[in-house]
Order: sequence, then structure tokens, then C-alpha cells
Amino acid sequence: MINSDIYSFEYEFLDDYNNFCIHNNIKLVLDYYGVKHSSLYIDTIPGIRFCVNEDEPENLECIYDIDSTSVLSPFDSLIHINYPRDKSDSVGNFAEIKKNIDAGIPVIVMVDVYDLPYMPFYHTEHSIHSILVCGYDDSKEEITYVDWYSPYFSKGTIGYRDYFRARASENPAGTLMNSGFPIKNRWVLVERDGWNAKPDELLKHTIDKMEFAYYSKINTQYAKECEGIGAIMRLQTLLQEMSRMPEKYAKAVLSKLHKYFFMMPNYWNLFSSNILKNVMVAGVAVEDEKLNILQNNNVLWTRILRLFVKANMGNYESVYPKILASIEQIIENDFKSEHILHCIKTGLSKN
Repeated sequence: MINSDIYSFEYEFLDDYNNFCIHNNIKLVLDYYGVKHSSLYIDTIPGIRFCVNEDEPENLECIYDIDSTSVLSPFDSLIHINYPRDKSDSVGNFAEIKKNIDAGIPVIVMVDVYDLPYMPFYHTEHSIHSILVCGYDDSKEEITYVDWYSPYFSKGTIGYRDYFRARASENPAGTLMNSGFPIKNRWVLVERDGWNAKPDELLKHTIDKMEFAYYSKINTQYAKECEGIGAIMRLQTLLQEMSRMPEKYAKAVLSKLHKYFFMMPNYWNLFSSNILKNVMVAGVAVEDEKLNILQNNNVLWTRILRLFVKANMGNYESVYPKILASIEQIIENDFKSEHILHCIKTGLSKN
């Protein structure tokens, strides 16, 4: 059984969705359903939590909210994240998934790239990924999938053996992002109806969530687990404290920071691109200079990550002051962005 409509649909991948495969797949399903302005429903808020051990600053942890429904909160009830009820279920609700495919419903499944034969990471590296399943063949023991995500843009079949392993993988920690936590046979359904909001409503929902989930977290910089802008301000404090660390120790911390904050340019690119599209569709007048400030967050994060690498590979003493100046620029631009978002929301109320 293969749903040829889902398989042959002409999907559009947006470069903004690099490193956001679940967001991308939900958008693709909305596109398949014919939802207008599908990308504006996606939750693009930089969801970050940063933990620092005060006694051992090298023991860092940075967590991104990749397990969310990936859509704005007024519509999260239209996304259903499923797990097998029975932990001994080795095929991950396959009977239920088949029923949805039979009913013409695209199914998003979480998988480990280690077990995907078309991937360059097959049997070499682990990382969580997501694909659309749109068919199955019990006689050939294979599923039909769509992975319309850069750089793969792949459609085809995967044997049951690899498919079941990919979904049940423990996803052990490795060199790739998004490794180090079990996949647990998760799968996602997107409801067909209920996506009927106006662009200005979606823009307001996005800004409201950014204010609540990111900018309102400023006081968390003093907590054991920092969130949103509080996490960025705690990062600044940690970088300042590195002036008292031995160089070898500081370089080890920078190496971890590069790994943990690697996603920030991507997050800001996704968020600023979403705001830019939303502003255009909603017809809100915003000066290009202000929109450029939002987009500059991506540039600033890319710059500091490069400085982390340069400090590790080159002259640490000469690069370290540039790192401090760079994190100060990031925070300054962050608060400028907050003001711009507030102005955009004010403009919405006047429309």
C-alpha cells in the first residue's frame, strides 16, 4: 500500500529549515493539506536552556527544545506526538501507522540516521532525524518514505529491519548534533483542519511567545538552569570568568561552548526569516533597517562561534578580548531586537 498523492506531491524545502527537520516535515504536511502560509504556523522561537555548574564551570549542558510540537501554541492541539503504550512494542505502533497511511494521512516518524541506508551516516554516526512515511509493503517488508530535506531530497523505500531499528534506536552520543538521547519510537500526526488563522494573528502569536519564552527569562541568568535571554547573559558571565582560568582549561570550555551554541545562528535565521515573511504577508510597515537588526543576530552568532574556534587553534590571548566584545554585541543586538518586535506588535494593533 502506497499513498501516491503524498509520495508524488511537489514539496518545497526552505533553506531556513536547515537543522530543523521536524519543523520542516510539519510544514510539508501542511503544504500537502493546502494550508495557506504554512510556514507562519511554525514555532521558530529559539528554545534554549543552559546549565553551568558553579563549582566546575567545565561541566556545561545546553538543551534545545526539539521535542515540542513545533507549531505556535494556539495550534499545538492539532499536532499529536505518539509513543507506543507498550514498552515491549518492537515495531513502534506499526499497526496504527498503517491505518493512518491507509486513510491517506501522512505520518512523521523520528528515526536515527545510523539506520537509514540512503544516508552518508549509515552505520557510522548517530543523530535523530524525521521523515514522512506514506506507504508500506508487507510482502517486500519495506516502507515508502519522503525525506524532502537538504541535502538529501530523497524518496524511496527502506527495509523493515532498518526502519524498525532506526525508530527504536537509543541514539547514543556521537559527533553529530542531536545525538545522545533515545528516540523511543516517536511518531507525529498533523490534523488536516483548523489551520485558518490570519497572518496578522500568527505574527502576534509569534511575537507574544518570543516575549514570554525568550525575553521574559532575563532573571534566569542567576538560576542553575538558565533560559532564553537569561542563558545568553549567563554565557557572557562565564566568558568573563574565563579570564581567571588557565589557558588550557579555558580552551576546553570554549570547545564545549562551540558545540552547545552551534544551533544559535540557525535558530535566529529561522526566526528572523519567519518574521520577515510574516510582516510582508500581514502588510505591516517596518523599516528595512529594523529588519536588518533582527537578521544581524544570525551574523553575530556565526562570528562568535568562529572566534571560539580561532581561540582554540590560534593565539588565545589575542582572540579572547574579541570574544568578550562579540558576546556584548550579541546581547546589545538582542535587546534592540526585542524593541523592534514590540514596535511591530504595536503596528499590528494600529492596522
